[in-house]
Amino acid sequence: DTGNTFSMQIDEVNNYGDFSKVMAYLNQIDSIENIRVNNLGDNILDLDIRYSGDLDVLNRILSVGGLLTELTSAEQAMTDKKYYRLTP
Repeated sequence: DTGNTFSMQIDEVNNYGDFSKVMAYLNQIDSIENIRVNNLGDNILDLDIRYSGDLDVLNRILSVGGLLTELTSAEQAMTDKKYYRLTP
């Protein structure tokens, strides 16, 4: 059950310190195998995440960490992309 991917957009990534904090956090999660940066601009970080295991488990890990807050709306629910905001 490897090779699963999803796209992630993180808002409020305002500087290199924020970027470094997000990348360090994601890299320490065991089920995340690879992170590809697609874009960083206008305070938004777009990533493709390759992970192993269950996506629901990974989502719970991300929500418990406290660094990222998941954003939800009807429009976002219609895409495969996950939307987050960097928690100050």
